[in-house]
Amino acid sequence: MIPTQVFTPSKANVTVKNYVLNEKKVVKKLIDATDRDIDVHFEYKHGNIVLEFTPAAYLHFADCIQAHFSNHAMVDVKNFERKDKAGKIVETSLSVLKKENSKFQLYRINMYNSTMRVELNSKIREACLKLVNNTVSHLGNPSTTNISALSIKADSTNVDICPKCNRKCLSKCIECSVGNHWIHFKCEKLNKEQINTLEQSPDVPYVCSICTKRQGNVSSNMISSTSLPPPTSGKSVTSDGVGETQSVQKSQQINYPSVTLAESILSEEVNIRSGKYD
Repeated sequence: MIPTQVFTPSKANVTVKNYVLNEKKVVKKLIDATDRDIDVHFEYKHGNIVLEFTPAAYLHFADCIQAHFSNHAMVDVKNFERKDKAGKIVETSLSVLKKENSKFQLYRINMYNSTMRVELNSKIREACLKLVNNTVSHLGNPSTTNISALSIKADSTNVDICPKCNRKCLSKCIECSVGNHWIHFKCEKLNKEQINTLEQSPDVPYVCSICTKRQGNVSSNMISSTSLPPPTSGKSVTSDGVGETQSVQKSQQINYPSVTLAESILSEEVNIRSGKYD
C-alpha cells in the first residue's frame, strides 16, 4: 500500500481539514493510477503547471524535491501541511522564498498526496526562464537571446483584476493560493486586525471567499483542498502594498489606457472612500 504521507518536513505549519480521509477510495485511486499510460502527465491549466504522476513516480518526485531544496544556495523553503482529522497528511505546500528576502515568495508548489498530483503556480515560469538564461549566459554566446527579459516584458503589460469588483488590484489586495488571482481586502470584507495578520505572515497560503464557496459545492468525500484557512493565516503581499503582477491568459488580455501607478492607486483610494466598490 502506498502511504498517504510522502514526507514530513522538520519544520512545518499545520492546518487540519474538517474531514476524515476515505482510505478505501484513496487506495482505489492509487491502484488505478498504476495503470496510467505514462509516469508523468503534464497539463497547462489556468496559467499553472499541473503534473499527474503514477504512485511510484510521485514518491520519487517528492523525494527529489526535498533533496533539491534541502541545501539550496539561492532560496529558502517553508513547508505547510494540511491533515485530515485523523492526522494523515493530505497536502503539502512548499513556499519557495528568496534567501536574501524571506518575505518575497518566488513561487509555490502544492503537492496533493492522495491524488498524486502536483500544481506549480504561474510564477515558476519566470524562475525557470531566469535559470535557463543564466545557464546560457555562462556559455559566452553573444548571439543568445535573453528569453527571460522578453518574457518579463510581455508579462509586465498584464494586470490582475479583482474577481469581485472587476477593478485592477494595485494596492490593498491579497493573492488567493487556490485561484491564483488577486482580490481586494475590502472585497473580502477583512477588518484591520485581519489585514495586519496577513501582512505579517506573507508566505502562508490564503484562500479567498470565492474559491472557498466553489470548493464547498464539492462532495466532502473528494480528496482535495476544501477548507478556507482562517483569515489570520496570512498571504503574500509586496512591501509597498501593491499586488504582484501575474500572467493573464492571452485570450483574455485587456489593454488599458496609459496611466501612472500613482494615479491608479489614488483613483482606487477615491473609489474605496466613495463606496463605489460595494
